[in-house]
Amino acid sequence: FTPDASLQWQVSTSNWGNGRFLTLKGPDNKHVVVIGNFTNNAGTYSTTFPETGEWYNYMNITDTLNVNAQTINISVPENNFKMYTSFSTAN
Repeated sequence: FTPDASLQWQVSTSNWGNGRFLTLKGPDNKHVVVIGNFTNNAGTYSTTFPETGEWYNYMNITDTLNVNAQTINISVPENNFKMYTSFSTAN
C-alpha cells in the first residue's frame, strides 16, 4: 500500500481467547487478513475473508491458501498470528 492509500480497517469484537481478526482493504481491491492467537494453546478460528480465491501467506510467499467460501477455519499456533493477502508480494 502506498502512504496516501485510503484504507478501510475492520477489527473483530471477539474476546482474546477466541482469536482476534484484522481486515484491511486498500486501493485496487487489495485485501489483508490477520488472524491472531493470543493464548498459550494452538487454536482453530472461524475466519471471514472479504472474497474467495487464492490468498497468499505474507510470511511465506510460496504458501498459498485456496479460500472457497468466505468463512473458513484457520489453525494458528499458540501466541502467534497468520497474515494473508489477496495479492502476491513476490516480484
